[in-house]
Amino acid sequence: MSCTSEVMPIQDMVFSVLDDTDPSLRNTFEKNMLVTGGNSNLSGFDARLGFEINQKLGIVKLKTSGTFNRKFDAFAGGAVMATNPRFIWSWYSSQEYHDGSKRLHEL
Repeated sequence: MSCTSEVMPIQDMVFSVLDDTDPSLRNTFEKNMLVTGGNSNLSGFDARLGFEINQKLGIVKLKTSGTFNRKFDAFAGGAVMATNPRFIWSWYSSQEYHDGSKRLHEL
C-alpha cells in the first residue's frame, strides 16, 4: 500500500515563496524567517526545517517564536496586520473571495 500526498512539504513552500519574492527583498526574507504556529511546538520541527532549508540555501538561521502560547502567534500577527489601516490595499470582500477574483492571487 502506498501513501500519496498532494500536500507540498513546508520547506518547498518556503522555497516557493522565496522564488516568487522580488529579488531585492529575498535576502531580507532569508535573514528574517520566524518559525511559529502549531507546528513549531512539534519536537525537532524547527531543527529539521532549518536543516532542509540550509541544504538548498546555505547558512540560514531560523528564529523560533519564544512566547508561551506560540501556536496562536501566526494568527495574532495576521490579525494585527489585517486591522492595520496601512494594509487596507490588501483587503478584499467576501464577494470577491466567493467569485474567485483574480485580484486575490495578485496580492
